[in-house]
Amino acid sequence: MAVTYDKAARVLFWGGVSSALASLLALLGLASWWPAFLASWTLAGATYSVLASFRIFPDGKAVLITGCDSGFGFATALFLDQMMDVTQQEQIDSALSSVKDLLRPGEVLWGLVNNAGINPYGAVEWTSMSIFRNTCEVNLFGTIAVTKAFLPLIRSAKGRVVNVGSVRGRMASPLGAAYEVTKYGVEAFSDVLRRGS
Repeated sequence: MAVTYDKAARVLFWGGVSSALASLLALLGLASWWPAFLASWTLAGATYSVLASFRIFPDGKAVLITGCDSGFGFATALFLDQMMDVTQQEQIDSALSSVKDLLRPGEVLWGLVNNAGINPYGAVEWTSMSIFRNTCEVNLFGTIAVTKAFLPLIRSAKGRVVNVGSVRGRMASPLGAAYEVTKYGVEAFSDVLRRGS
């Protein structure tokens, strides 16, 4: 298993949890801090390593990725040669038809990665309503429209929908209102999907 930033961050996170647990056990007099910390962090790290090593076999499964012109989507989908405009229902319907035609007998659409997005910057009073609307059309309504179109295929395959969010969908930063409004919406939409709605 290669060490990546996300894996290192998770191991460090569980180190923090282990530290809190060790402190609690030491405070209650149930264990000394160092042995409790080392035992719980080792257990958490080993558990994460085992879970992270599980693989899904791709045979008979296809994945659709939006937003492949740069960044995450580009790295994930170098083999895709055409973009889909997630603000145009006709293009979404055309993509759905194409995906259905491309699926071989016995193959299912197992994954949808909603990655398409734009990120304009500007102070609220300097950002036009058209920029706010366009950002919502791409980042939020595009994610919803694509998901709604492909969800029957994903559900029948017991597949997964991955919505690429942002930390800015949890906390705001200066000059990012148009983007952050949409990412908060994507977080809420993802929470609804997670609950099976």
